[in-house]
Amino acid sequence: MGDAETMEHTGGALTPDEVALMLDRYVARASAASLAPDDEDIVAVYAVEQRGEVVGSADIVRFVAEDGRAALEIGYAIRRDRWRCGLGVRAARLILAVARGLARPGQRVLALVDPGHDASIGVLTRIGLVSAGVHHDDEDGDVLVYVQPSRAHAEAAPAG
Repeated sequence: MGDAETMEHTGGALTPDEVALMLDRYVARASAASLAPDDEDIVAVYAVEQRGEVVGSADIVRFVAEDGRAALEIGYAIRRDRWRCGLGVRAARLILAVARGLARPGQRVLALVDPGHDASIGVLTRIGLVSAGVHHDDEDGDVLVYVQPSRAHAEAAPAG
């Protein structure tokens, strides 16, 4: 996953060795069964594998929205040579299900996406998330927020 195009929307390019170290660090933290405050609010990280080869990652982190509400943010990254194979949708759908299971009652599950990343926007809409506005991030600038539709929003949506 060290190619620049893949990592462009994830906060920076990483070499394969850096990805391996990052996953090792996440696994060690998860194995410790507790997340210390300096763990950057990581809730869960999973390797995405295809035929026994790690081809991406999916994660859940704690997020505090601009309105002060706590949420769980899902994220995923798939190696470029595996794009357009359905792995992004499967990884996003699975990490969303895990996050929903971990969320406290009333806690939102959301995803943040670069406004220019049409493929990820497509993945998020395919797994049932809807646009909920823009969030300004000091590091990444303006990012789009996608959330699970509220019951009222879902009932008002046209059938199709």
